[in-house]
Amino acid sequence: MARIRTIKPEFWKHEDLSALPADTHMLAAALLNHADDEGYFNANPRLVQAECCPLRDLSVSVHDSLNKLAEIGYLKLGEVLDGKRYGHVVKFADHQVISRAKDSKIKALGIAWSNPGAIQDCSAPEGKGREQGREGKEKSSDPNGSGEPSVSPAEDLLENPLSLRKPHHGDYGALLFGPGLDWLADVLGKPPAGCRVLLGKWLKDCGQDHQAVYELLAQCQAEQVAEPVSWVTAALKPRSTTVADALAEARAG
Repeated sequence: MARIRTIKPEFWKHEDLSALPADTHMLAAALLNHADDEGYFNANPRLVQAECCPLRDLSVSVHDSLNKLAEIGYLKLGEVLDGKRYGHVVKFADHQVISRAKDSKIKALGIAWSNPGAIQDCSAPEGKGREQGREGKEKSSDPNGSGEPSVSPAEDLLENPLSLRKPHHGDYGALLFGPGLDWLADVLGKPPAGCRVLLGKWLKDCGQDHQAVYELLAQCQAEQVAEPVSWVTAALKPRSTTVADALAEARAG
């Protein structure tokens, strides 16, 4: 269901958005109508097209446009355990004043975001610090253009263990979905996308406590745990029970 939203004049002059295809720029505006009162939306490309541009033959697919908007930090994309994809317009709350706003039902789904460390404020564009490799592994950009090979996630983790990493402004989410995700994917030999779903499940089990999950991964790495998935899952069971009990108590009260 489309909603009435506000678009500021600066939106059409934004350099990063204006560098994208016109259909992608227009979709960015249409997503403001598509999103709920906290900026969250169902990111199924067919549903997005039906809601945002039902009468147009687009020059860029909705799937590609969503990914391009995620790359510049306008939105972030993620998925839940059943594979359904959702999105969030990052600075939605900063630019939209909603009368009688309703709480987002999507926000509480325990979404595993694909690119939390790449989010930037589109009102003050910054350079992209990372590029996504073709095989799903991230590589650091070379700011000097020297052509020197970048440090791989595995090499970086050997030199800088998880336990030594300190969160920027207490943001354990960036650590968890950055070096934590790299380590988990490397140890399990799985693509990052599948590991993001696993992290999302653990976060759901512990009430979205990013620090708790990250510290468990750091402990696994330090102690060289042979089966990190079952070890972390077992460690979170008491937390999950506590969260469930707290919710039940709140509802009863």
